[in-house]
Amino acid sequence: MKQALRVTQVGLSVLTALAAAVPVAAAEAERLREDEAALRHYETLYDAVVTDEARRAELRKKIEPLRRSVAPNEDPAQAGVWRVRAFAFRNLDFRWVRKDGQEGHAQWAMRDDEVAFIRSALGAFAGRVWAYTSGSLRIDWTLTVIDRPLTALDGQGRFWPGPGACMPYLSELKPNEADTIICYAKVRGGAGEPGEEVPLLLLGGAIGAQRVTAGATYIGFNTGGGMVSHEPAGEAELHEWLHSAQWTLEDYQGYPRGLMASPDGGRRVGEEGGDPCYRRTHTEPGWAGYYEHLMRGHVTRRMWRELSLRVPPDNVWYGQYARKALALGPFPAAGAPGLGIDTAFIDEAGAMPAAGAQAGGRAWQPLASSGRVLDLIPALGEGRDSVGYLAVTAVSEREQPAQLRVGSDDGCRVWINGAVALSSPGPRALRFDQDAADVTLQAGRNRLLMKVTNAGGGWCAALRLSTPDGGPLPGVTYAEW
Repeated sequence: MKQALRVTQVGLSVLTALAAAVPVAAAEAERLREDEAALRHYETLYDAVVTDEARRAELRKKIEPLRRSVAPNEDPAQAGVWRVRAFAFRNLDFRWVRKDGQEGHAQWAMRDDEVAFIRSALGAFAGRVWAYTSGSLRIDWTLTVIDRPLTALDGQGRFWPGPGACMPYLSELKPNEADTIICYAKVRGGAGEPGEEVPLLLLGGAIGAQRVTAGATYIGFNTGGGMVSHEPAGEAELHEWLHSAQWTLEDYQGYPRGLMASPDGGRRVGEEGGDPCYRRTHTEPGWAGYYEHLMRGHVTRRMWRELSLRVPPDNVWYGQYARKALALGPFPAAGAPGLGIDTAFIDEAGAMPAAGAQAGGRAWQPLASSGRVLDLIPALGEGRDSVGYLAVTAVSEREQPAQLRVGSDDGCRVWINGAVALSSPGPRALRFDQDAADVTLQAGRNRLLMKVTNAGGGWCAALRLSTPDGGPLPGVTYAEW
């Protein structure tokens, strides 16, 4: 039996053949009871080929039992690494205004045994991730106790240790140092501990990576008084971290939405909604069974190995996006109709961008992104009531039809080889694939010019070329500037 097919960036040109050949190879491997080969084939169909939910559900039924039958990886060096930096605030000294207008004041000190409980929970969480990913992902975690009192919490009326309150204490944390930051604050005591409890916004909450969180996803936990004592150790951490994993796979690495179900999608026997292929029985002590199903059936081993915010991924979905461009601007557009979308600040149809070249009294300058979004602000400044241009060169192995898919903050217009391909005035916030247009790529270099307006706030764009169904387009790369 031939070795199972692997998909890499080089494999973009054979994806169409994969979609037809892999199911045959998978079925043959199953017939021969070569579980490892069959699993690799089915995982390729799941994580590298466009498919619908019905087909994905069929693949999950194949993948999950095969994952259990195939020997897991036991070498940490062969696994991906997700860095978690956890912080426990030893003391809380927090004041707020209660509903009755009086001042609330909570003062709590985290005991050594409570710190030890957090440490054991983090260890159990890391162990579950290693087991449920079949040794494909390793959690590298540390716990630091902060003695400086925490005097603020995020929220209004109800509170949690969110990034606004906690990140000022973590100023030494550098960008790309962590994939996830976890902060714990004690907000109530146990039996025999006098004091005022903080009204809870939530037990634990998770948000995606932001500048304020040093490029890491963020989790905050309210603790104290045995709030998670009824759950198996590490289960709360696993639940919130799975939100971070889903955010990373979809919003950063570009995998299609629907591959990974939400950790909130667990349901009990007899309940409706949620993940249709799992129901928790009445004898299960927690939701660990659902999380294991989610991690073995909804996410492939490759997806786990590559899960990172610190290292750019190498998958066919991420590779569709233009991540290097030339930027030009800003051009003032205050008072111009449509934020300047119809005002030509340069020769738009005939633009021939080059690094350092002048156009409209401005110089083209390189812009690069580690993600799927091209942010104009670092290159052009805040640019309120302004227009900027992005130039991208797509190289196609042959003349072929394609679909141009863009998102922007605010409006945009895109030219391909001098002809307008699409226009969307805005204003709006960026979403991936907000606009799409059928285009034809010529063999060789294709000039893409994107005009992006800005009324204030964010100023960014996302651009990719795909097949009509949104899949990877064979034989297309983006040229370096």
